[in-house]
Amino acid sequence: MKILYTSNLYPPSIGGTQVHLHTLAKEMNNDGNKVHALIFSSNYRTDWLRLSTIFSERERHYSYEGINVSQIEFSNRTKLEMLPWVIFYYAMIGLSVKKISGYMSPYIDKLAGEPSIVHATRNGREFLSRAALNFAREKKIPFVITPNHHPRWKGFLYKEYDKIYKESDALFALTEAEKKALIDQCGIPAE
Repeated sequence: MKILYTSNLYPPSIGGTQVHLHTLAKEMNNDGNKVHALIFSSNYRTDWLRLSTIFSERERHYSYEGINVSQIEFSNRTKLEMLPWVIFYYAMIGLSVKKISGYMSPYIDKLAGEPSIVHATRNGREFLSRAALNFAREKKIPFVITPNHHPRWKGFLYKEYDKIYKESDALFALTEAEKKALIDQCGIPAE
């Protein structure tokens, strides 16, 4: 298979989500799959809203322990178009996510290649996951996500991820407790 992984952060950035995804990518690569990661940064960041949009880093391509990685950079024009949606993000989360992920689509088209599956991992805001899901739907390929869900992630700030979960072809819960939280809190069907 040709697997496209998407994540806001990727090694050498250190964090549980990054290490888990990279370990999975290496295993899939070692099993003969062609693996590619599409990210926003390889540096540790916590400003998810601006990192994912108006403060995007430079585009670059690198290999990390055998995994090919592409880092997205937005043009100044795209950053300006995103700016109002970033400013009013918390007032209009649903519409902001739709608009911002739409601005990301051409960049994913440019960098993603022709994967046979898209696997997103949750870290940071939901723009890249939404854009990756839209990309998968356009290509008519499966979209799966590892939610890395925390029980405190509930309420209006997290509804867009809940929608992404429900639209996904599969979710990978890492523990039984996470699976239960996804079912009980987010309304994800057990199957």
